[in-house]
Amino acid sequence: MELISLEIKNIASIESAFIDFSAAPLKDEPIFLICGETGAGKSTILDAVCLALYNDAPRLSSVQMDRLVDDAIAPENRTADDTVGTRDTRQFLRKGTGEGSVTLVFRGSDGVEYTSYWHVRRSRLRPDGRLQDLERTISWGDGNCLSSKKDVDEKIRQVTGMTFSQYCRTSMLAQGEFSKFLRSSDTEKADILEKLTRTDIYSRIGARIFQKTNELKSSYRRMQEKMSSIVLMSEEDKEKARQRITGLNAEASEVMSAAKATAARLQS
Repeated sequence: MELISLEIKNIASIESAFIDFSAAPLKDEPIFLICGETGAGKSTILDAVCLALYNDAPRLSSVQMDRLVDDAIAPENRTADDTVGTRDTRQFLRKGTGEGSVTLVFRGSDGVEYTSYWHVRRSRLRPDGRLQDLERTISWGDGNCLSSKKDVDEKIRQVTGMTFSQYCRTSMLAQGEFSKFLRSSDTEKADILEKLTRTDIYSRIGARIFQKTNELKSSYRRMQEKMSSIVLMSEEDKEKARQRITGLNAEASEVMSAAKATAARLQS
């Protein structure tokens, strides 16, 4: 897949940003490094791409599961339900804002251009409102759009050819993620690299050839078994059979002659 553009609004430390990957100098470089001071928003850019694609983020993988009080809501207005999970992606909404979003335009492995949209908001768009349900969509072509979680997740995996874990270990390398790729098993590495280089088609072709070869081998063995049950006659048996046929033909001629004679007598 190929990133085309990324728009970020009120996500973590970034208030507003737009990155055009299709323009120079980014479009001219196959690999580029995001650098800057601590807190500048480097990881947030990676998080934003992953949020738009997978509704997940690299930094969440190491966070222990827990629930925290949503401190954006005033203490006097809080209820027991006003908590947020430590791995809930809605917590990426920038503090003091009522809504945030990520819009990612990319070209899938099928060559089609897609727009993936991730949006979080608080009630009445107030900074102290309660978090609302997450909104995600993926759209392409002339009015094609999916909005249910299951459909969006399935379409993203289909057009990127990768799961969130595979994407983090190859295309979007957050701190420490590349080392995970290096420690992966040979099978996992092969699967990831095949999808990245789009050579997985050869594995599928190879698997089909292997299956077809086994089918033909099985058919060949069955034919051999049938052939092995066929016993050819010896020359001696052939001669006996010919003599038997000659004798039967002679007997048939005698019977036919007798039948004609009997028919003649009956007519006289």
